[in-house]
Amino acid sequence: MKMKFVIVAIFAVCLVDAEDIRAQRDQTGVCGELAGRIAAADTAELVRRGSISFDVSSAIIRHDLRLNAVQLANLDIFFRQVVSDPLLSVARIRLTGSSSVEGGVELNDRLSRNRALAFRDFLETHYRLSIHLPVELYDIGEDWNGLDEQVERLRADEFPWRDEALRVIRGGTSPNQREQALRRLAGGKPYRYLEQHIFPLQRRVRFAVMYDRATPLAIPFSPLPAIHFPSYKLEKKLIQVNKIVQDKDTNSFYADTNTKSHLRLAIKSNMFLLAGLTTEVRFVAVTPNLEVEYMFNRRLALAVAWTYKPFRWASGYDTWKATAYTVEGRYRPLPLRDGYGGLYIGIYGRGGDYNIRPERERVDGNTTGKYYEGGASLGYTLPLSRHWLLEGSIAGGFRHTRIHGYSHEGERLNYRDYTRHTNRVRLTDIALRIGYRFKL
Repeated sequence: MKMKFVIVAIFAVCLVDAEDIRAQRDQTGVCGELAGRIAAADTAELVRRGSISFDVSSAIIRHDLRLNAVQLANLDIFFRQVVSDPLLSVARIRLTGSSSVEGGVELNDRLSRNRALAFRDFLETHYRLSIHLPVELYDIGEDWNGLDEQVERLRADEFPWRDEALRVIRGGTSPNQREQALRRLAGGKPYRYLEQHIFPLQRRVRFAVMYDRATPLAIPFSPLPAIHFPSYKLEKKLIQVNKIVQDKDTNSFYADTNTKSHLRLAIKSNMFLLAGLTTEVRFVAVTPNLEVEYMFNRRLALAVAWTYKPFRWASGYDTWKATAYTVEGRYRPLPLRDGYGGLYIGIYGRGGDYNIRPERERVDGNTTGKYYEGGASLGYTLPLSRHWLLEGSIAGGFRHTRIHGYSHEGERLNYRDYTRHTNRVRLTDIALRIGYRFKL
């Protein structure tokens, strides 16, 4: 039994960043509450942790930067062990991106998020994780708490401005004001030291792989292709950074629970139809419309749209009524890094009916009928903020229309004159939608 436990323990080799095995300071009640919730959720789980470093102002993964080659190679070994060892199973993966404190806050927020997304894309490309288990995505922006801890651990002989720097870091001013105060401190010497030795430690994505030893995966990983990392000379003392970790993920209170990865549902409306414009860019009447899109993942989505104009008012028309029901599948070949948006192509089907009656002085042009169409669409989704988006698209394809023509005489006298069918290939839709995304 002992030998079996030792073998299992060897398989559970973990990457641990020296900073990550220290409990983070609980500076706010919100952080503490979140830490407690996540720690409770991780009970009875083993956690394999590590971090991937990035260059300044970059979200590109480099194997030759700091310990990245070690971290990635050993993470690959771990996933291969999961495939081969029925006693090991992975429950979920948590990725937390961060940035150093220099630069603007908004830019650093985007940078930390893009780093987490870049590493998620790396894992998806090599291990197809979204098929097997959830990947939790978080970003903390500028890592002031981490900077506080790193400066506090510096010795006075190597960083004589330690106490002054800590007072600035722990000050109650805004992040930008604290950064400027650090730059001015002692003629900029402390800031240059931090820029050279400490800031690079903050530009990273920390990962935590939650797993256990007993329950096999419900859906086992498919065989993994060999991943060839660039060969670099790795000292033994760097590889020895790996160890078995059986504690809880004490850094998890950094996680931002408002992650974009869960905003799968979007509700949209076509502004052209609300303005009364048809595909031919002709004003008819205000047309209420609604589209609901569900994202299965970053690339695949299904949209269902409904259009209905019941009004008897229009500029130059007595009646212009229309109904449409649309179902469309969409594929985004190059999704944006925030997990939603970018160029998409789609295949759609649509059906509906209409009733057109011109002004009373005219006798011709009174028609009703039904139509059915299908074709392809091309569009682009632009995220305006965390929830709001703007989307433009065009669509075209084959349309079959059944037309009933009527003669109009008097207030309520209408006589059917003919019925005919038309088949056309045409531009069927031009849309400019504004939408709102939220959790399902």
